[in-house]
Order: sequence, then structure tokens, then C-alpha cells
Amino acid sequence: MNQRINKTGELEEPFVELDEIAQRQFNRKGAHHFMKYDDFLKSVDKHFATSLGSLDDQEYEIKVHLKVNKQTLKSTEHKKVAVKKTEKKQYTSLYFGAGSYTHTPNARALHHQISKAINDDVKMYRAKKDYEFMQHKIEMEQQRRQGFEMDF
Repeated sequence: MNQRINKTGELEEPFVELDEIAQRQFNRKGAHHFMKYDDFLKSVDKHFATSLGSLDDQEYEIKVHLKVNKQTLKSTEHKKVAVKKTEKKQYTSLYFGAGSYTHTPNARALHHQISKAINDDVKMYRAKKDYEFMQHKIEMEQQRRQGFEMDF
């Protein structure tokens, strides 16, 4: 995939790695293991619009790749997302009447879920760094006090 990478190794456009179930659902012509994020979301919406029942919609797992090593171009950071059947999809049928069934989310809902998972990781990383900084600050203050008390 042709991707641009910034100085820190972050991809300008993330890419998605699909498990076997997702490959079957979203790549009718040829099962691609990797897809650009935007292409993946388009495939999700197309699948949501064209799937007719719960049999042709299955739960799947993806990895959203965010960073690569600039020398080797191998992924260095990704986030796994398990996509469950959480949306209700309406149907009308001559034989069965109207009703609904559970379906995997459309692109908008899935993008929200992915963004939340990635942001949660960022928040956890920042909280860890803040905690480490405060611990270091407390230790330095304790050492300073011990040094001050020993002088007297």
C-alpha cells in the first residue's frame, strides 16, 4: 500500500488488517488481507446496505494499524477491535412481514467505536506518563528533604 508517513512514523491514513470472516464479507472479488481505512469503511457501509439477513452477516475482528517503522515499513502499533452484532436492521418481507434483526454496525457507528478505542489507549498512555512524572517528582522531593535533614 502506498502510504505517507510523518516524522514520528504515524501513517497519514491508517490501514486495517482483516480476519478471514471480514475478508469474505467485504472483498467479494478477491480477499485482501489489508485495506486502507477509508476503503474499509466504504466496504462496511456497502455490506450493511446489501446484506439481506443474519446469515450473510457475521461478527469479525480487525486490527487498525496506526504507525510503522520508517526503515522496515513494518507495523509498530495497532489496535484490535472485535466487531459484534449491535445494530438493529429493519426488514419488510412479503412472507414474513416487517421486523428487525441484529447486524454488525454500519461505518459511522464502527468508526465511532474504533475512535473511542484508540482514544482510550491515548488517555491510558497519558495517565501512565502523568503518574510516572508525579512519582518521580515525589521521589526527588523526598531525596531533597533527606539531604537537607542530613546537613543539620
